[in-house]
Amino acid sequence: MHDGPPFNIKTDGGMRAWVAMLQVFEGRIKLADAQPGCLTEQAQEILRRTQGYMVSVTNLIDRACSLAISTGAETIDSRILASVVVDNAAEDASTG
Repeated sequence: MHDGPPFNIKTDGGMRAWVAMLQVFEGRIKLADAQPGCLTEQAQEILRRTQGYMVSVTNLIDRACSLAISTGAETIDSRILASVVVDNAAEDASTG
């Protein structure tokens, strides 16, 4: 487990890095209906849900992919993302 600082998008450079990181994840998603932008278009929501912690981001995306497959949606959209239960670290950070 990595105990590094969370992403910070308060600067233009930070936001560009955040979106670039999400683009890398998008390129590795293997869902039948996944489209470019399925994560980057939800960059703010993903940040809110994960507080920018990489472990939480990877956990959220992994769970979203699993849910997309099990529901037959085969893409990550706002409905799928909203249905994913985040990990404890992200939940604690967003409420604390």
